[in-house]
Parts: sequence; structure tokens; C-alpha cells
Amino acid sequence: MANNNDGTPDRTSDESLFVEVLSNATGLPQLRGQPKEILTVRRNCFDESYLRFLDEQIQLAVRGPEWTERLRKRRAGLEDYCGVTLLDAFIRVGASDFLIYVDPETQTIVYCEEFQDSHGSA
Repeated sequence: MANNNDGTPDRTSDESLFVEVLSNATGLPQLRGQPKEILTVRRNCFDESYLRFLDEQIQLAVRGPEWTERLRKRRAGLEDYCGVTLLDAFIRVGASDFLIYVDPETQTIVYCEEFQDSHGSA
């Protein structure tokens, strides 16, 4: 990853890489040909504590069965990337927001989660 003159990570290059990976993605038909608004892109590396947090939330199931299933899928989709630096981003496509994780080393999408009608659009 490129750094700025002060040694901090270059967020512009992270966003550029994310846009490139997203534009080349073939496995997400709901994103193909749709206008996209990138809300956030950040470099992130989670550890075992995040997986334990997900396990706890799954066990408690306080937000109901649909949310619990969402967390199960998130955990299963991300567990192999524990300790791996990823780009995570929220993007808006139509009435949905998507949480997308990209491996900057392989330049592939490793996980995608959709939040339908998450911002009240029809």
C-alpha cells in the first residue's frame, strides 16, 4: 500500500483499488451496471475478539432470527480472514447498501452483505 509523505496510509489508493476490484467483479450480478455511491472505504484487520463477539451475538439472538442468520453468514464468510488486512466498504446501489470486504493482496471480493432498503428509498 502506498503511503503519504507523512507515512500515513494513502486512503485514495485504497478507494481506487476498491473501485477497480468492484468494477472487475463477476460474482455480484446485483451490482453489475448499476450506479454506485461509495460511502466509506477503510483498511481493517480484525482478530479473534471480533469472531467471539459475533459468536456471542449469534447466541444471544437479541435482534431476532433474521439478524442472527446474517451474523452467522458474516462469521462464516470472514473467519478465514482473521488477522488478514482487508478493505471494507459500504456502498449504496439503488435502495440497498452493501458491506463489501476486499483482499487488497489478491484484489478479490471475499465477502459481500446486502442491506435492502436500508436508507428508506423506494
